[in-house]
Amino acid sequence: MLARAEARVAAVRRARRRDARVSRRSPRILRRGRLVSGRRVVSGRRVGAGHAVLTARRLIHSGFALLLLTVATVPLATVYQDPALVTLAITACVVGSLLAGIAAVRAWPALLVVVATLVAYLLVGVPLAVPSQAAFGVLPTGGGLRALVIGTVTSWKRMLSVDLPLGRYEALLVPALVVLLAAVVVAVSLTLRSRRPGLAVVPAVAVLAAGIALGGTTTTLPLAVGGAFVVVALAWGVWSGLGAGALSMTRVITAALLVAVAVGGGTAIAMTRPPSSDRAVLRDAVAPPFDPDHYVSPLVGYRTSVLPPNAVEPMLRVTGLPDGALLRVATLDSYDGLAFTVGDGRDTASSGTFARVPSAVDRGTVDGERVSLGVSVEGYRGVWLPTAGDVSRVRFDANAPDTDYYLNATTSTAALPGGVVSEERYTVDTAIAGATSLDRLAELRPGSATQPVSSALPAALAATVKAHSDGATTPGGRLAALTRWLRSGYVSDSGDGEPFSAAGHSAGRIQKLLTSSPVLGDAEQYAPALALLARQVGFPSRVVVGYAKSGSDDDTSTAGAAGSTTFTGADLTARVEVETSGGSWVSIDPNPEKGPVPPTETTPSESVARPQTVLPPPPPEKNDAAVSQNRDGQKASREPAAAGWLEVLAAVARVGLPIVLVLGIVTAPLWAIALARLLRRRRRRAADTREVAASGAWDEVRDTIDDAGFDVDASATRTEIAALVGTPEVQRLAAETERSVFSTQVLDSADVDRLWREADAAKLSVIALAPTRWQRLRFRLTARSLWASARRLLNDLRPRRSRTRMGR
Repeated sequence: MLARAEARVAAVRRARRRDARVSRRSPRILRRGRLVSGRRVVSGRRVGAGHAVLTARRLIHSGFALLLLTVATVPLATVYQDPALVTLAITACVVGSLLAGIAAVRAWPALLVVVATLVAYLLVGVPLAVPSQAAFGVLPTGGGLRALVIGTVTSWKRMLSVDLPLGRYEALLVPALVVLLAAVVVAVSLTLRSRRPGLAVVPAVAVLAAGIALGGTTTTLPLAVGGAFVVVALAWGVWSGLGAGALSMTRVITAALLVAVAVGGGTAIAMTRPPSSDRAVLRDAVAPPFDPDHYVSPLVGYRTSVLPPNAVEPMLRVTGLPDGALLRVATLDSYDGLAFTVGDGRDTASSGTFARVPSAVDRGTVDGERVSLGVSVEGYRGVWLPTAGDVSRVRFDANAPDTDYYLNATTSTAALPGGVVSEERYTVDTAIAGATSLDRLAELRPGSATQPVSSALPAALAATVKAHSDGATTPGGRLAALTRWLRSGYVSDSGDGEPFSAAGHSAGRIQKLLTSSPVLGDAEQYAPALALLARQVGFPSRVVVGYAKSGSDDDTSTAGAAGSTTFTGADLTARVEVETSGGSWVSIDPNPEKGPVPPTETTPSESVARPQTVLPPPPPEKNDAAVSQNRDGQKASREPAAAGWLEVLAAVARVGLPIVLVLGIVTAPLWAIALARLLRRRRRRAADTREVAASGAWDEVRDTIDDAGFDVDASATRTEIAALVGTPEVQRLAAETERSVFSTQVLDSADVDRLWREADAAKLSVIALAPTRWQRLRFRLTARSLWASARRLLNDLRPRRSRTRMGR
């Protein structure tokens, strides 16, 4: 028997030397290795002109891979919502499949495939991902190639700070092209060149994960997309198993275990981490691009705008604005007892959030007249970009096509972080609703928007509502009566020839407005007062600062050419918007008409006295309209800054934890096998320490021999198995184990440690017999020895049951 084993080992060595000579003579050799009765047979055959690669079975595998990639692209479609992505996806599939097919037929190495993919990316990238820079729509240009190359690195982060949908904005289609083209090339190459085409599911999973991670917190039909992906993957796996022959019991048990692990893991995640309405995506981990809390409210600069010298200075020239409409500067809905400010989504969802707008904003069905306004900036300065109505698009002058602006779609407030400069020209596509009469206002019912909680309010709000509601019993009737009462007041900006009226709109100043007789103030007090009174009767409200023609003060606002209006600083005003039960916001003008002011019943000292509880904000340093000043220093003095690394860690945990859980379920077969092997090794190691003979070390090597594919007879001895394998390390361990088992010598802990070190060396020598790295990795991940151990256990139990039956 020993002679036969030596002959087998010599045959294996001769086959290896022959295979090495053939491989050196021809680099285009497809080598296959198989094990038959303990002998490794290595054969080589020359690949023809493609018939051996592009077989019908491999083409079907490629079809399944492309279908799976198509399903995985659906989340990306919800991110862009533009037909350009459909064209990009189809072209990427065609180009990537052709490239992978040619590479498989010509047996290109991996490096050459990567270079060819980069060349194809540069050729088709400009018309697909940067269509605005393509000549005749299909030819790349120098500027387009530059945008494509730079976008390959920078567009990933940029797309996370841009509001969805992305459309064709700048070069934000570049990430989609990179992901899809790379996934198609890898997937088709695996189906045509790998002996395990099922690995092509990995690129599809990567595309699906990219679409989810780069998307928004909500998506379209997530269950349908996930279900379709699983169905296609399972159909592919079933077809692959049937095509390879009858399903064995091992495959059935393995599939059942995978399904059990997936179902159990999914159930555990659902129980410990119930799904929420919003998903955690990478977009949540990116810092907000624009924070309105860093800027002073534009209403604070009201007096500096309406008083000389800014009162007569031209600020903005607008064309296409309907008569009586307000040119909005900003919408203010957060009140802290000092000033009305621009809120954001951190306070409440009704405040909305600012995001960079790549294209048009989908407004759906809106009320009002759709118009296109032309705005030319003259003396106006500030961070807030003047617009009007429900904005759907802002287009800047051709000389500044890449100007980034941020829009709060909820409040239609736009901003330029760098500030609006002189001679800035842009066009606003919007829908402007008409004014609301008092009779119509009495019929309205309050909406349901939740607004930021005010920390300090005037004490006279409830008494004012009770005293000036004129007996109205409905919220709309009370709001109309309060508006009528405020309009009966008087206007004073404390200008030349006008009675003194204190500036500001703090809680103390609004308290003075509501309790003085006659009511005296200007738009800076009347609009905040009505907004707070509207909230008192149940209406969600907000203050809108902007420019409008006064109608009775023609000397402060001049008309230009036909259809154009020039606004001066004196045209700055403030109005109020309230939400109705239908979800729409209606505009109310609470400001009285200017007229003679009767003597007040309060002394000047009383009118200028500051409230004891709330102090007004300091006046702006510059006499600019709607000045926006940085408030970083004020914020730092009010609240401590949170540790930046804690915020980053929390964001990474929100995004990474679900991904780790999903990867743990997907890779369960791999780590489950590794865990089972580790537990088996620890059990054997502990047994060898307790027993007088160390046979567990040999069992560990025997399992490695089984995993390596050697077909060893169950009755073979250790010496026969060692001779079959042929490595000196295995033969030395077999001899040591035989002496340990059959001798009377008792092993101590040092001897056991030495045997296990020799076992580790013997395992490495067996794994090193594999000719390729992939085969060596497969030996480490296979579960063949685990199944063999289970079969040996069953074989040991069968005679025992037979003897029991015979005894009975």
